[in-house]
Amino acid sequence: MQTHLLATALTVALSTAGLAAQNRFVPDADPTTGACNVIPFGTASSSTSWSNQRYQTMALHADLSVPLNGKLNICDIGFASCGVAGTPNITHFDRIIIRLGQTSATTLSATFSANLVANVQTVLSASNYDWHHQGETWNRIGFERDYAYDQSLGRNLVLDICVVGARKIASTTLGFHAAGRPRVFNAGWSGSCPDIGTVGNNSALKWVINVDTWAINEFGLGCKGSNGVPQLKLVGSAELGQTLGMVLDNAPPNGSAFLALGLGYYDGGFDLSILGAPGCRQYPLLNVLLGVPTNGGGQYALKVPVPKDVNLICRRFYLQFFPVDPPANPAGLTASNYALILPGL
Repeated sequence: MQTHLLATALTVALSTAGLAAQNRFVPDADPTTGACNVIPFGTASSSTSWSNQRYQTMALHADLSVPLNGKLNICDIGFASCGVAGTPNITHFDRIIIRLGQTSATTLSATFSANLVANVQTVLSASNYDWHHQGETWNRIGFERDYAYDQSLGRNLVLDICVVGARKIASTTLGFHAAGRPRVFNAGWSGSCPDIGTVGNNSALKWVINVDTWAINEFGLGCKGSNGVPQLKLVGSAELGQTLGMVLDNAPPNGSAFLALGLGYYDGGFDLSILGAPGCRQYPLLNVLLGVPTNGGGQYALKVPVPKDVNLICRRFYLQFFPVDPPANPAGLTASNYALILPGL
């Protein structure tokens, strides 16, 4: 019944998307090679030099494999975290803004605004943003909306990132893999995102561009309960026709929890202290709410078939668990981190 309800929720109708789906990698598809670099995502919490950064790089037309109609629907992008494979890390941003734009230029200017020539769109603008990423694999950053690339507006794609208060809050390593492409950067500033930076020739981060392809990633922070901090983890694939699993851990044993599904999310999370759950946040909007049981280990697992429906491509679904935990706080409720599901090809 729960599987059926969630699958039904995932089939909300959308306009039909194009099928020229394929990940584009800049400059290559290997997430395990290249020097590690802390620009633009910061380093340890004690660093002031790297907490505020602005950064740009470019994907050339040859990187994009543009179809004959000259258009791409970019659903998300990702980066390759350094560190031991599979090791979880969390990077916090007080504020993160990501924009994409287009240009016919093949080189980057030291003036950030000069590189964003046409079709400039903000794809992520978030506060109190906690990004989960694992070493030696691609980790999606979590676009809030798609980017519509149109070759007629400039053949090359410019990525612009501005972060404030960037720091690792759970990490065993520093940086993301970089490889041989130009960048523009400015770090250690205060106030507004600067418009002038320094051009570097070979230290841009590797990145992957999702064009109508699926992605899953975790975000946010849970709050401590009587059995630890509840943790949500996605497993499997959000590819159309495949099976996606979601796992809750560290909930009270032999109890219950709520699974929330939203078609949007609260920027920075909604503070549940007003309900008597201090330190807990609700991230998804409550479009669907299911009651689920936990086993003797405080776990719950659910597998959901992703409908083979092209209308679901790049539709954003946000998930979070809320374990029932009377000893934890006056509300008797705690919260896990949250996850973003992006169905695709």
